[in-house]
Amino acid sequence: MRSVGRTRMTVIPMSSLLLCLSLQVNADDPSVVFNDAKTYAQGTLGGVSGIVGAEMAATLPYYSTSSPEPSLAPGNVGLGSAGIGKISGCVGQNDTECAAVNFLARNPATRLRVTLDPATDPTLQTGKQVLANPNAVVGAVQGGTETVCSNTTVTDPATITTEVCNVYKTVSEVVCQKARVVGVTESTSCVTGSDLATFMPGIGSCSKASGRDWWSGPGVLKVRCDAFDQSKLYVAAETLVREGSYGASGCGAGIQPNLNALPYKAISAYSPDWSEIYGDYGTGSSRHLYVRGGCSPGQINCALDVVASAKQLASVASCPSGQITRQVAETYACGAVNQDGCYTVAGLFSCPTYVGPASNVTMLCDNGGWSDNGPLGWLNCESIATSVTLNFQRQHITHVVTDAWTDGCVALEARAQ
Repeated sequence: MRSVGRTRMTVIPMSSLLLCLSLQVNADDPSVVFNDAKTYAQGTLGGVSGIVGAEMAATLPYYSTSSPEPSLAPGNVGLGSAGIGKISGCVGQNDTECAAVNFLARNPATRLRVTLDPATDPTLQTGKQVLANPNAVVGAVQGGTETVCSNTTVTDPATITTEVCNVYKTVSEVVCQKARVVGVTESTSCVTGSDLATFMPGIGSCSKASGRDWWSGPGVLKVRCDAFDQSKLYVAAETLVREGSYGASGCGAGIQPNLNALPYKAISAYSPDWSEIYGDYGTGSSRHLYVRGGCSPGQINCALDVVASAKQLASVASCPSGQITRQVAETYACGAVNQDGCYTVAGLFSCPTYVGPASNVTMLCDNGGWSDNGPLGWLNCESIATSVTLNFQRQHITHVVTDAWTDGCVALEARAQ
């Protein structure tokens, strides 16, 4: 037992010495380190082997031929009885000291036990060989056959490190504007001097006369776009053109008056009743143009009724049913029929008698002219039927409003992204 203890103590320092010296010589190449250490060990082998022996063992600190360890195990003399007593005293206790004692007392029974067979365990076998013959290890070192040191490649797994960096921008206050731009475009509804509406059945009949020839027809009526006079309309109206006027030079094929050259005249902008704006009298083929309506005050939209007729406007008396007008009463030549109004119907033994005033209705009639007994009055009367209604707008200012946004912040918004 003592010889084994000495051998173990001398071999381990020599190995440590070889390892430390080799690491100091060249720590970069393991083979160079090993060879350097081996060379150094071979040079000092004689001096180291001199201390391996029973004589030198006695000089080691704490060397003894009687080992004190057995007296520390439970069940033996020495500290064993004291340990057993402490274990018994800590049963059921859980203070700090007894917790440690109970853990140690139970540990041998609960911890994993590994059985080492001295006959087969490679570590114990190698140790026995070294203890039995240390010089064999030294000889291997001297002979250069020792291959304890070798190059080993260790591959460490790759590591991924996430690094975070912050980029800071200097912020300053900048003012920008988004403005709404409103535009107004002003224009007139029509071009001054142009025609707003026309009624042109034509003036296409030519009549020979002893003097100048005459062109006649249903007529022409044009409404002109003029100034902003709310009280007037400017119209050109004609039913009869004398030879030599407006390009007419007598009755002939292909000859027509130039109706674009007709003059315009002002009429009332609005009239609720029918009125004549052109009349042809005395040519043997009377033609008349009548209008009603127009542009109401304050209104832009206009409607002008037009009538072209050979009859004349007449205010005709009208009486209730069962009564007759003065004109009819005069035909009886009986009684005093001397005032306008309504009369009773004459009977077999009675004359018409005055009842009261008659109501007047505007109609289109033929003028009966005069007879030996006085005027014949209006004949062949008929209700007025509109030939055409001209719809147009009087001249006025129109405004078109547009708006758009001017964005002065585009550059700043792009910079902020």
